[in-house]
Amino acid sequence: MKQRLVLMFLLAVFSVSVLATEIEGCSFYSRVLQKEINYSVVLPDRYFTTKQRYPVLYMLHGLGDNASSWLEYGSVGQVSKQLVRKGEIQPMILIMPQGFSDYYSNFYSGDYNYQTMFVTELVPLVDSLYRTIANAQNRAVTGYSMGGFGALMLPINHPDVFSVSMPLSASIRTHEQYATEQSQTGWDQQWGRIFGGVGLSGEARLTDYYLKNSPFGVIASKSAEELSRVHFFIDNGDQEGTLCRSNEELHQLFLDKGVDHLYRVHSGGHDFKFWRSSLPAVFRFADAQFHQKTFNVSETYQLPKINKRQSIFCKSYSCLSHELSLYYPFNDIQSQRKYAVVYIVGCPDKNTEKRIAQYYTEAYEKGTLPAMALCFVPQVLASNLLSDIVPMLESQANIRDNRRYRSVWQMGGSADSVLAQTLVPQSFTAAVFTNCQFGDKATLEALVAHTETTKNNLQLSIYSPSMAGSTYSGNGYLHVALREHGFKHEYRAMPFEMNSLALMPDLFLFISERIHH
Repeated sequence: MKQRLVLMFLLAVFSVSVLATEIEGCSFYSRVLQKEINYSVVLPDRYFTTKQRYPVLYMLHGLGDNASSWLEYGSVGQVSKQLVRKGEIQPMILIMPQGFSDYYSNFYSGDYNYQTMFVTELVPLVDSLYRTIANAQNRAVTGYSMGGFGALMLPINHPDVFSVSMPLSASIRTHEQYATEQSQTGWDQQWGRIFGGVGLSGEARLTDYYLKNSPFGVIASKSAEELSRVHFFIDNGDQEGTLCRSNEELHQLFLDKGVDHLYRVHSGGHDFKFWRSSLPAVFRFADAQFHQKTFNVSETYQLPKINKRQSIFCKSYSCLSHELSLYYPFNDIQSQRKYAVVYIVGCPDKNTEKRIAQYYTEAYEKGTLPAMALCFVPQVLASNLLSDIVPMLESQANIRDNRRYRSVWQMGGSADSVLAQTLVPQSFTAAVFTNCQFGDKATLEALVAHTETTKNNLQLSIYSPSMAGSTYSGNGYLHVALREHGFKHEYRAMPFEMNSLALMPDLFLFISERIHH
């Protein structure tokens, strides 16, 4: 009754409104949970002046937050309204329910069934009170942290109700993590009370109920055909802790099972700054599924415009019967100045080499990048970088002979050798890997674990496509190993093939900031 009175009031007040309406304090009594459930709503522009029906995006909050958190800290009303006005998405209704601290799950005890309440009470209530398009095709779920857990599991368990799953920084655990989390009290309060096993440790925590209701247990038990009823977009920050490994493993499990999904890792940690940055893609992905359109997330990385120069100063050097090209930032062959250097390994051809040099030279002349030399190293000499090429150039060319001024960019191909050399203490200050192939999980973890002294002197940046059939696996495992061993690095995994040249603005800025910090 309370909800209907609120809605009638709004209809009267906003009958001529053209603004999106944000509503807090809505509630209904749940018979399943035997208590009041609060929720917030964002209605589209012109909701009260048309009879149009809309798809619904359910937005779930994290542990410790509430039904207003997305409004207060996520600015979801403003973001969605801006995207609609720009014509990037069609209007949709946003519903943000109170999730308490229950992980949007049914408890093992059988006496508290939040997920059942969500599907059998909340969704029908929303469809009865608002002009929704009441079918699975037009319902999506997103959420952050604990809400990411719910955004993953609700559609997986109920594909007849939801067709889109978009977890952000999903608070999920691999079986190994679940069994070994350190604080027994914290584990009991967060997981044991929901899935059973309070007071247990180790593999005893992996109860039958947990295995049947946890993300990794449920996904492993379902076929690719069953899972493919849902459209998945998994988004995670590169500065996550525990969730770095669990989300990577989730992505790998989907890849292994052949489940079509999008997986993205970009800059950020476990906070609203990151989740707000994810919202435009979340809204656009949901909109694409609602209206059966193609979703494009690749516009972030476009080829930079380059004004081709007549000439760029380049000098050739010979090493082990192969030619090295060294580009200086300007035509001053008589200059006595020494330069920091970027060693670029695996450039595919001379035309690409010149394009990179042209881009850098223009940026240098505009004052957006500092003076650096670019040395192009053939892939065949990758293993000789530190032992032969660096000493030779530092003795023969205008190159500074100090780790702080050395950096390396590996462009595709097998990168194990270059990675190993960058991890040698006092070798390089920055390393960038784009579209590279790395070894297996065990090899990478062992390599990173044995190079502790490099941590504070080296920063890495890794760019990788995340689709099936790509070079992804090694990149993901490297990211996890670096993160767990405390190495400073950036990681970008995107669900499309990234042209290394489109990354030049980011990677040259990354390198220059590390050299000239």
